[in-house]
Amino acid sequence: MKKKLSPAILIVSKLLIPVLFFPPHTVPAQQSSAALTLKDAFVLVKKNNLNLKQFKTAMRQAQLETGMQKTGYLPTVATAASYNYISELAKLEVPLSLPGISIPPIEAGVKNQYDFAILVKQPLFTGFRTKNLIRSAEAKEMANIGEKEILLNKLYLQTGRLFYSIQLNRYQRKALQQSVRRADFQLEKARNLLQAQQLTRFDTLQVANRKLILQTQILRLQHVEEILLSKLRFLLNTDTPTEIQLIRLQQVNLTLEDLSTYLRIARENRPELRKLLALKDARSFSAKAVRSIQFPQIFASATYHYARPGVNFFKDEWMNYFTAGVNLQWEIWNWRRTKRQTEQVKLGIRQIELQNQQMMKNIEQEIEEACKYLIATKEQIVLQKKIVAQEKERYCMVSQKFEQGMATSLDISDAEKKLTEAELLLQKDYVEWRRYQLQLDYATGLIGKK
Repeated sequence: MKKKLSPAILIVSKLLIPVLFFPPHTVPAQQSSAALTLKDAFVLVKKNNLNLKQFKTAMRQAQLETGMQKTGYLPTVATAASYNYISELAKLEVPLSLPGISIPPIEAGVKNQYDFAILVKQPLFTGFRTKNLIRSAEAKEMANIGEKEILLNKLYLQTGRLFYSIQLNRYQRKALQQSVRRADFQLEKARNLLQAQQLTRFDTLQVANRKLILQTQILRLQHVEEILLSKLRFLLNTDTPTEIQLIRLQQVNLTLEDLSTYLRIARENRPELRKLLALKDARSFSAKAVRSIQFPQIFASATYHYARPGVNFFKDEWMNYFTAGVNLQWEIWNWRRTKRQTEQVKLGIRQIELQNQQMMKNIEQEIEEACKYLIATKEQIVLQKKIVAQEKERYCMVSQKFEQGMATSLDISDAEKKLTEAELLLQKDYVEWRRYQLQLDYATGLIGKK
């Protein structure tokens, strides 16, 4: 039969046990102010990511397209030069005859003709073609902005997931380290009891094996964190070692809005919807530009000529003169080309409308799914907190029985293991809540904006 410990040892043990089994994540360690927060990570990915930088070129191209279409309102200036040689000229017979005198015919013009001209052409009316082309280019520019926001939101989501994975890794290591300290405490007590011949060597070995298993798990988590940090640096496009700031897992707001509220926010903020709307506008304005050929095209033109011969074909000399006028062109028949082009654009618009309907269904599904996961995680957190409290109480009771010789080392190891597992699950639930909240922010288009 095992001997009981002295009252002094029992008092010291009771004072140390509460200190050892309280989880470390309640008060995170003080960290450097330079540690990376999630907000800082969002700023870096927006600034450094190479995929985002590629969109600057695309957006610049769209701006140039808009600028080019606006030149349709302005006059165009062109120069021209020509040389013509005419082998035969028109001849005018002189209806006059004199006795003994032969009058040769008069040639109209000269064989060598030169002309240098400067042409100015100003559109007066093109069936609103230029106006619609400008609006179409501006809508495409807005679509490019929406495409950039789509990519940015996806990068935010990837960054947030990595950030919270690192957080979970850190807190799990802290919990395991706390478990190692509890194992050290129990190992020390087991050795004291072994020296007092109140335990066998097997009991001491059982606690030592538990400590070794915990240290192996900590080492594995360290390697996993190195991989996660490497992925985060790659996403942020930085080679600087990254120090992540720990967050307080339990400081979360577990309240949710109605599903209709999130749907309304998504309609206002999702860049995918703005992109599709911009593409639809671009197609609509393109259709109007195509139909502009059905209207008459009116242009004013003025030309300065420096020619030899000039307006007087009978004088072989250089002359400058001006011409000005108004030109009207109206395409009456083009074998239904305009109609086919219009139908083609309308099919594109219909396709975008179907894409918009499908996108709305996808968004509704994403929001509903995220909300359901959040509700389930919230319930799990409430239950898991109770389980942790019960496991703490159980561990304390088993520790006291172990000191009194009423519990074995297997009992104390099992109680410590159950407590550690409960703490790890609670931490995982808190991180899962933040992940699903991040997914909900992505689904509503608010990610990176809060």
